Amino acid sequence: MPPPFCGTSPNGTRTRACARRRGGRCPRCRRLDLPVATPVFSRPFATREGTTMAVEFSPEAAKKIEQIAARYPWKQAACLPALHIAQKEFGHLHDDALRAVAAALDLPYAHVYGVATFYTMLRREPAAPNVLRVCTNVACMLRGAYDVLAALEDKLGIRRGESTEEFTIVEEECIAACANAPAIVCGTRYFLDVVPEQVEEILAELRERPRPESEVV
Repeated sequence: MPPPFCGTSPNGTRTRACARRRGGRCPRCRRLDLPVATPVFSRPFATREGTTMAVEFSPEAAKKIEQIAARYPWKQAACLPALHIAQKEFGHLHDDALRAVAAALDLPYAHVYGVATFYTMLRREPAAPNVLRVCTNVACMLRGAYDVLAALEDKLGIRRGESTEEFTIVEEECIAACANAPAIVCGTRYFLDVVPEQVEEILAELRERPRPESEVV
């Protein structure tokens, strides 16, 4: 038998149609009777009783993650900002840092690992104080981004993905500065309409005032 009134079903759960339309009679209830789903993780992260984590968040970072998670109905939504906090806290997202995030949000390690390895601005390896993210996506590529990237590599004597004591070079897909291509971002500092001749000036500025990515969070 179809539910007689909107908002009820034979097993007492709300229907998907009723979730869309609250109050009044919903004609779709007679054709669609699906419980409203909530995300479920089969294996939440857990540590053995009596064991300790290899690394732990500072009280300030732990409180910030807790406050962010409280904004959402499910802690999964706080995974990305929690990873940014972990990167600031631990320098990069090594395995123990990912386990700390998983434990803080009660998520599977595999889920946290998947998010951390999807976004290029989350680092799994250590980096120098200045991470130079050079966009080589379409707009920047057409306006000479690879020439700028080559100039950086020549000046620093390293290749993209490598580091000196002061700089790490990263080839980035997009940094949301297409109108001023080619562009480089370092921490919160954007360098726009860059030409190879400006590379030495950019490096000198960052040597005088480093722009660590930790200032982003």
